[in-house]
Amino acid sequence: MIHWNCSQQQKVWMKMELEAMGLWPGSPPVRHLTNSVSLWRLPPQPELIETACGLPSPKYFQLHPFFIWKPENDSIMGRLRNNYVLPCLHSCSRPQITSSGVGRPRVVVGIVNQYYLFASRLCCKACKRNWFADNPLWLAKLPKRYTNMLPALLTYKKAICKSVVDELRRTAKSPNDMANQLMEMMHLKYERANLAYLLSVQNIKDAEAGLYGQSTISKYLRRDSTPAAFGGYEDTDGWCGMSVSSYYLTDCLLQEKFIEKCQPSATQLPPTVRFPDSAAPATEALKRESTEEPQMDIDLPCTPPLPMTASPRSARTGPIKTGGRVFVLDHNRWPGPMRVAIDGLLARHHGQKDMLKLVDFDYASMVQSSCADPNSLLHPTTKHHIGRYIKHLAKLKNTSSSLNTSPEKLLETQQLWQHLTMGSDTTCVPVTALPPAVVNPPALPTQNAPLTEAAIEKIVLGLMEKQQQSEQQQQQKKKMTKTCLSCGQPKSRYMNDGSSIHYFYQSGHVRYFYCSTKVFKTYGAEGLTNPKMSFEDFMSTPFFQQELESIKQKVEQQKDKQKRKSADVVPSGRLCRFCHLELKQGPNSPHIHTGFPGVAGKYIYCPAKLFSLYQAKGMEKEMTWKEFQASAFYHDEKKRWMDEKRKC
Repeated sequence: MIHWNCSQQQKVWMKMELEAMGLWPGSPPVRHLTNSVSLWRLPPQPELIETACGLPSPKYFQLHPFFIWKPENDSIMGRLRNNYVLPCLHSCSRPQITSSGVGRPRVVVGIVNQYYLFASRLCCKACKRNWFADNPLWLAKLPKRYTNMLPALLTYKKAICKSVVDELRRTAKSPNDMANQLMEMMHLKYERANLAYLLSVQNIKDAEAGLYGQSTISKYLRRDSTPAAFGGYEDTDGWCGMSVSSYYLTDCLLQEKFIEKCQPSATQLPPTVRFPDSAAPATEALKRESTEEPQMDIDLPCTPPLPMTASPRSARTGPIKTGGRVFVLDHNRWPGPMRVAIDGLLARHHGQKDMLKLVDFDYASMVQSSCADPNSLLHPTTKHHIGRYIKHLAKLKNTSSSLNTSPEKLLETQQLWQHLTMGSDTTCVPVTALPPAVVNPPALPTQNAPLTEAAIEKIVLGLMEKQQQSEQQQQQKKKMTKTCLSCGQPKSRYMNDGSSIHYFYQSGHVRYFYCSTKVFKTYGAEGLTNPKMSFEDFMSTPFFQQELESIKQKVEQQKDKQKRKSADVVPSGRLCRFCHLELKQGPNSPHIHTGFPGVAGKYIYCPAKLFSLYQAKGMEKEMTWKEFQASAFYHDEKKRWMDEKRKC
């Protein structure tokens, strides 16, 4: 439950519901009469919950419904399984699918609100591998009767309700408009829940104030009368609402459509389904060849599926109104063979009525017939893109587009023009000859005069003046020097006001800055009397040697510090969270990578961690792995590790 992506109150309520149905690990089995049970679990009505003397809690108003998906459970899904052996995700020859753990909830975007899909965690005893029951690859292997029960379309990371897809196909909205509609509806659901919580609190406050007659005494029994805050829409420990974007819907729709179109269905239609008249021969053949086992290949009059090929990143998508999304190419990205094929179809159907429909139909047939060829360059496109290609050709020819004009439309235009010009009189308009315009040509640019000695001298003088001005400006700028911390004067021998004397002394690696004020403050109590002593006089005093010794000690300390920094080797791998040593097994690490017999998974032995765990039980020192195996704490650690694995 730690890794569930939902609020805490949602976790507690889902666990209570699963325990009540006998689906939680360790809970007693529950027998349902005639197996009349619903996989949908709806939250209780929060306004009707009795709160004794307290105010209503907002956590009951923040619960979302969830759908239980446990296809391996015989108590609720036994009638649906009907002795069917569930397949393994990794295609084992003899799969044995069982439940392995609690499972996880997964948020699903609905048309009105969000809900959770609680999928179980499965394990195959043959290959010892685990996966979740909402894995799209595993769902594709199940019969149609299983996936038909699921209320959502699932991808590896996303999930949307089937009602959203139905609404998209009905309204033909774009993913952006649909995402805005879903966000508006889910925020409306959140606002109504918040309003219901506030009305419940107001109801209790009115009853305590005696608004309905006799006043209640519940306000005297509770300590705090301030209602709890409802929280925001995206509060992880409250409503925990999700945000939907157009990319979210597009990814879900594309994944579902490609799985539907690119993978042939392995299920059979029931024999009671009636086909149209055009499919009568296929129906008769199906009746003649019916046997005990269902046939997989039936010659039905349907379009072969599209191949599972990678589409270019710059490809666009067709409208959802056509029954789903397929990658299509704009005419700017058509390859050569594709352009030649469409040009031939345009020339064949030129001048016919509904030319675009005919070209689109013939080209779709060509794409379907060439889908078996992996080297085919005939990519899918739409009638809209073909129409744009025709307009592009018309612009290249610099004429009006008449390719899509039918003979009927042309005849109607001619008759309309004759009707408008019938009986009109011809009017003669005098023509006035305009004189040619007088154009004054631009004047030729004057040639530059040759340079003379006087002009050259003038240029040189101007350059010299600029150079002198720049030098004067640089001299006028004051040099920025650091100030002494003791006297506040600049660290210079000539730029102070005379209240202190500065001097820089260097001998080997020792660099010493002399300040008479600083030395007087330091050694004034020891006999130094002159606050403006020169450096030559200070060198003759015994205090100078003390200053040099302190400077040498500081230099040696800095060198030792740098050596220690260079000697410290930073571990390159991961570190243990407990002892902060290398987690990788090796000579520089006390950790041992091993495992317990009968327990799946790797176990990393850390002596410091186990010493802190079992020190209170009698462990006296840190043990090696062999010593720990021979001790009495080995079985306790094995049991603790097994319990930890079950929680995960």
